Amino acid sequence: MSVLSEDTQKAVERVLVKNGLIKEAELKELHQKAEAGHVPLLALLVSSGKVTDEILTKTIAKVTNVPYVNLRDAKIDPDILALLTQDVAERYMAVPLGEMHNRLVVAMLDADNVQAVDFLSNKIGRALKVYAASEEGIRRVLKQYRAKLDKEVTDVFE
Repeated sequence: MSVLSEDTQKAVERVLVKNGLIKEAELKELHQKAEAGHVPLLALLVSSGKVTDEILTKTIAKVTNVPYVNLRDAKIDPDILALLTQDVAERYMAVPLGEMHNRLVVAMLDADNVQAVDFLSNKIGRALKVYAASEEGIRRVLKQYRAKLDKEVTDVFE
């Protein structure tokens, strides 16, 4: 989960309450638990089961005006995955998804991290279109790197 400014976090909290995803009293209680346990509030929201990682990511994306993508059922072409090495994808929690308007579409956990986006763009050698995605969704796509590697190893032994 990206680190949000205090204003952005408050805006996310307001949207969650407004949309009926959490009650004001529950939010206040979680604030107290977060302070007492020195735990980030947003992490506590997810770990307590009040909201899912996907809902929280979608809400943050909406508040920060970053496009959102749900990767739950995403199957990425191995040629697209090859555009970004697995170690870089894991380090930046960023996965390539496809191409759109001569840009590589990349889903990232921290989609508003300008330095990471610039690094990835330079590493890949082309402009990016960045979407926010949940950690769970990105981890699902990262498993596709391992599946590709497993198949390559099997092919070698056959």
